[in-house]
Amino acid sequence: MNTLGDSWTSLEELVSKLAETPVLDANLPLQTHLLHADPDSRASCLLVQFPVGWKRGTGTYSCAEHALILEGEIILDDHTWKATEGFIVPGGITRRETYSPRGALAVAWFGGAPRWTSGGTPLSKPSCEPWQGDNPIEPIGAFDEVDMTNRRWRHNLQSSEAEAQSDSGIIRYQWPTP
Repeated sequence: MNTLGDSWTSLEELVSKLAETPVLDANLPLQTHLLHADPDSRASCLLVQFPVGWKRGTGTYSCAEHALILEGEIILDDHTWKATEGFIVPGGITRRETYSPRGALAVAWFGGAPRWTSGGTPLSKPSCEPWQGDNPIEPIGAFDEVDMTNRRWRHNLQSSEAEAQSDSGIIRYQWPTP
């Protein structure tokens, strides 16, 4: 893994290091790389590659999922999420089938141990909503930052609000506190 200045890690270089990951209720495995995990909360951040034609049935994660699409597209609850777009699905909400007809590359965060429960009855409204990063008034704790322009990632323990506002290409995820 090549670490860039200021502890940035190139996501492009990590693509060659992805490992096959079986996924419950999916027709194909994903390719993933663990970027960071919190041992206490079991929250995690992953680089995820969805193969062409990937599909997963209806179900629910036990925790919230945040995702940023780097390339390709993911169809979730009949909405197409494309490169540079992000979404959040709250924990415990049943989602309809998820597809990636042309494949996709994304960064995904899970706010705890991502336990999947198959089936369920989806809501009449979409399970997910747009998300373009966390912008708390007073940043406290650890953040992950994705530089969408330069395709890099870092785990940042002391991020400043001024730094976040100075670069609109950086999307921030604030780690949940136990």
